[in-house]
Amino acid sequence: TGLPVWVAFSLHEDASGNLRSSESIAEAAAALAGIPNLHAVLLNCSSHESIMAALPVLRKVLPPHVQTGAYANGFETVTAGAHEAGAKAEYRDLSPEQYKEQCAQYIS
Repeated sequence: TGLPVWVAFSLHEDASGNLRSSESIAEAAAALAGIPNLHAVLLNCSSHESIMAALPVLRKVLPPHVQTGAYANGFETVTAGAHEAGAKAEYRDLSPEQYKEQCAQYIS
């Protein structure tokens, strides 16, 4: 169709930078090779830590003309393993200032 193609991935919460299905972000980007009109690859619905692990890799493996972007969760969850230790699921909302500080790291 000639329209621009934007692709978004959601990342595992273990801060590895891998997809929730365990493929690396480099493998995911390689799977996009040959897609005509690929304009952007985005990371969303993921923790800030996971995005910070994946974004540099993504920028390194994508062609220079493909834009990257991120939209992290606006909350933090309890650390991995807390449920097994008896903790209940917990979300801590980020303030707008905290979220702004995180987003600034995506463009620096």
